[in-house]
Amino acid sequence: MKPKRVPWPRRKKTLVWSLTAALLVVVLMAGHFLCFTPGQAIRAAESHAGTGPTQVVMEGAVGNVPLYLSQNHRAWMVTPFRLGLFYDWRNNGQPLMVIDRSGDPVGVTAGALHFWDGNSDQSQFHLLGYVDLPGAASVVARCTHTAPSSEYTALELTAAIPQTGETAGYFWETVTLPGGTTYLHPDQLTVLDQAGHPLCTYDLTNHWGYASYPLSETR
Repeated sequence: MKPKRVPWPRRKKTLVWSLTAALLVVVLMAGHFLCFTPGQAIRAAESHAGTGPTQVVMEGAVGNVPLYLSQNHRAWMVTPFRLGLFYDWRNNGQPLMVIDRSGDPVGVTAGALHFWDGNSDQSQFHLLGYVDLPGAASVVARCTHTAPSSEYTALELTAAIPQTGETAGYFWETVTLPGGTTYLHPDQLTVLDQAGHPLCTYDLTNHWGYASYPLSETR
């Protein structure tokens, strides 16, 4: 006759499962796979991108997910964070856009984000950046390439440059456009003075980030 198996006490089982879950969370956090605060997400993004420590200078949002623009003398980076029940790009510390500032002209840094909603087929574009040039009042981002057919629409984004306050020089403009159209992304940013005269141009070709996300999501 086989000896009767004695079940573990319930408290021991609970303790073992709790320790296992805690260890799993620690491993995920140590490997920058899961974040519980915006600060953790930004530190993880710095590690993924190899930028070194950055400082948050502006905040935006896509849907109800906050976006954090952080920078240092080497790079610009946009990191999303929203703690939810679903593990995805919102809380895993992956930056949506990283810009190497080493080749930028003095006084200008800019980039853009494109979010596409597969449910409504809408597109949301974010134009963000910083300008430190005397007389700079606004920026306009345009596509300099010719559309290959009538199915393509050349996108143009504009933004005013704040002159005072903590965000002086920084701009972050958002526009949501209907679906059914293929948009040609702007590849050139022009900095304008108060009278609309160009002060300089800036190459946006490699300064784009992309993500698919329900713009009206509320979970």
